[in-house]
Amino acid sequence: MSKLNKNKKDLSFSFLNRIMIVQFVLMLILSLFITQKVSKHTKESATAQLSAIANERALIVSEFVGNAESKLELFATSPEIIAMMENTGDRNAVIEAQKCTERFAQQITGVEGLYTATWSAKFLTHSSISAVGKVFRTDEDLSELQSSIMANKDVIYNAGILVSPISSNKVMSLYKGVYSDSGKPLGIVGLALDADVIMNKLSSIKAPGLENSTYTMMDVVKAAYVFDQDDPNNAGQPVVLPDLTRTCDEYRNGINTEISTTYEYALPHVGSFVGASVWMPERNWILMMNDQMSEVYKLVYSMRTFLGIFSALILALMILFAFLNKKQEKVNMKLVASVERMNQAKHSLNAAMFNDVLTEVGNRVKMTISLSDVTDGQTNPYFFAMFNLADFSSINTAFGSDTGDEMLVRTAKQLTDSFPNGSVFRTGSDEFVVMVRTENGSPRSDTMIADVDNALRILTAPQNIDGVGMLYPKYKVAVIKKNTGIDASIITILKEMTNAKGEAVVGMIDFSDLTE
Repeated sequence: MSKLNKNKKDLSFSFLNRIMIVQFVLMLILSLFITQKVSKHTKESATAQLSAIANERALIVSEFVGNAESKLELFATSPEIIAMMENTGDRNAVIEAQKCTERFAQQITGVEGLYTATWSAKFLTHSSISAVGKVFRTDEDLSELQSSIMANKDVIYNAGILVSPISSNKVMSLYKGVYSDSGKPLGIVGLALDADVIMNKLSSIKAPGLENSTYTMMDVVKAAYVFDQDDPNNAGQPVVLPDLTRTCDEYRNGINTEISTTYEYALPHVGSFVGASVWMPERNWILMMNDQMSEVYKLVYSMRTFLGIFSALILALMILFAFLNKKQEKVNMKLVASVERMNQAKHSLNAAMFNDVLTEVGNRVKMTISLSDVTDGQTNPYFFAMFNLADFSSINTAFGSDTGDEMLVRTAKQLTDSFPNGSVFRTGSDEFVVMVRTENGSPRSDTMIADVDNALRILTAPQNIDGVGMLYPKYKVAVIKKNTGIDASIITILKEMTNAKGEAVVGMIDFSDLTE
């Protein structure tokens, strides 16, 4: 009888162990599945964030240079400058032009030199008075400059990074020709921007989680560096790295026309990196933002470590259970508790992965997953509306990040209230997308536009912020209707529409019907 009981015990123990082994295998597979899925979406979110920040930085550079070009354009058409160019022998005209030069120079950020010169490159006026009378170009260099200015007669000619003949510093040189009524060149106006100012402007703006990121910008036409944060001495020098020269060639020859791309690369003895590049076709520049892979994918690695430790814990528990035959019930309870903890951890990870922590609406990853569930060609079209908080970086700079966060939370709440039958996602630092599915033709396009107008009217109402004062929010808004090809490219389409249209006005929302 005793032997029979022992056999029953052994059989029970063996059966229980099999169950535990099966449970362990299932848990391990589930952990690996969660790790892979979460890692994939987290990496996509991280690279999307890097790309969005790179695009924002490219806009900062473009606006900075564009502002300088606008100032130079105004300077070139100033009455004092025109009067002097038409009669350089008039002493009074020269004096007035010098005053005008100094006045304009004070209005330009990062100016190294603002000047006027004869067509033969002799300074007539200069923001640094000691430079007046000097010649800054001769012979072939002068002929090349004159040809470039004439070829860009109606616009500002940007010569890229050069060495200043006055200070010997690296400067970005801008030129504009001044012409008589008959089209004969009278002289040159020029502006030299300190290249370090542009670099420092980018370096001073730190992105959360990307504090060690660096920037490089190239002129694809010249295949030369505009600036390089890793090696400032590269400014103005030819690009020599094969990958970068190939990139310049592809954009210059029209082989590659992508506005924004992300990539990964490794440097021997240095480490692995993730980068995002932005093509600026209006200037033939490429801005690249690079950071160490360990920093960009920090959350991915943390999740993998956590789930690895969790899997190791399960393994340790299973080994322990195999040796505790007399405590099977207690072991089973611990196993159930472990499963519950894993499910809770999975729920917490999903919530953190798919929802924006600040505004509590869905994030870009969640929107991508939602779009992947839409059947292509289905009969019910979708409306997508983007609300982009205009000049958001200025709000943070002027009023602080707390005010910026408050504006983002307010935007998300109002969009959720305005579109109760839709889904709201935060797809970028300052942009939100509303997704509304039609049912039996409802809502119609005019109804959707009316709802968007109403939401915009509420969002742009002046806000009295405690401790700050009145704030007047502005938004860029675009709406599209689509029933096929519904994927993440919708965000790109909406961005292009908002960027092209600019600040939104109630009653004049940019709408495009892309249904087939």
